Amino acid sequence: MLPKPPNGYLEKAQADHALLTFLKAKKFDMPTPLPKRVEPRQAGEFATRALEKDALTAPEAGRLSELVRFYNLRQTAPTLAQRLNRRESGEAEWQRALVFTTLLADVGDDAQGRQAAEYLRYLAGMRPASEAPELIVGAYFALPASADPKIVTDFLDAEQRKAQAAAAQSQEADRRAAEMESLKADRFARVERARKRKFEILAVKDPARRRGQLARVYLELEVYPTTSMPAWSLMMLQRECDEGTPAELAAVFSEILDLMRMPTGVVGPTGQKPSDEEELGLLTRCARAIEFYLGSLTEDQQKYVDSKKGYPREQDDPLWWELETAPASKDES
Repeated sequence: MLPKPPNGYLEKAQADHALLTFLKAKKFDMPTPLPKRVEPRQAGEFATRALEKDALTAPEAGRLSELVRFYNLRQTAPTLAQRLNRRESGEAEWQRALVFTTLLADVGDDAQGRQAAEYLRYLAGMRPASEAPELIVGAYFALPASADPKIVTDFLDAEQRKAQAAAAQSQEADRRAAEMESLKADRFARVERARKRKFEILAVKDPARRRGQLARVYLELEVYPTTSMPAWSLMMLQRECDEGTPAELAAVFSEILDLMRMPTGVVGPTGQKPSDEEELGLLTRCARAIEFYLGSLTEDQQKYVDSKKGYPREQDDPLWWELETAPASKDES
């Protein structure tokens, strides 16, 4: 089960308001944090209703997908599958469908994962894909292991050929051809490496080891630039918790914090120990994750973090119970 907020769930009306405020947050508003004190069943009902609305914009779909992944709302998969109906008209609906496609790949079963892969192939053949090829490349990360990489490479090759054909008449077309080559050689190669690591982690049978590897990605001890690996690790930690217990996740982060206290410490993505500033961020994120999963720092751990000048570092962490002034529901008080 997911962790129960230490200060209780929001009352239904307050939770609905928090969810709607998050969903409708405008591009230039102050950042609206994802509400974490919503009862998961209510979050699921809200998400399903929102997914059924044709008026849902692409940015709203993106925020809704964040909510679905955080609360492990896999029950939304059938609704997502129905929304992929090849009725997109215009760039905005194309962008929304792309969000739905990657979300279905993340939360759906095997058959729905295959549906998502075929839908990405379909979206790659539409005109808006030419204006945002990096989005097609990035979306491939979410697809199942069986997905054909030609979904991306054939798309990039076709775009490159079009640009090369026009290169003699346009300097811009020449730059476009080079951009497609760079996307394939660099960006797509990064996505492929991240996918390889993703499926390696999923293949780990021992739950404690698997959770430990997910925690390393979440803590950025493993880094896969310009991919969705961090968001995926967060989703999978929440799924591990929902299918197990918060205590199991707290224990994983506690073990990493203990390793940090050792003289050898932990190794970061460069193969070296983190710098002092990086260590502050790592300690802050790790300690907050322990507390998010309803654990507590040991006396030795508390002494260690308190000894670090600048701890806790000011930063945003998804696994963190930010202070909220809204009261708990009556049955929680």
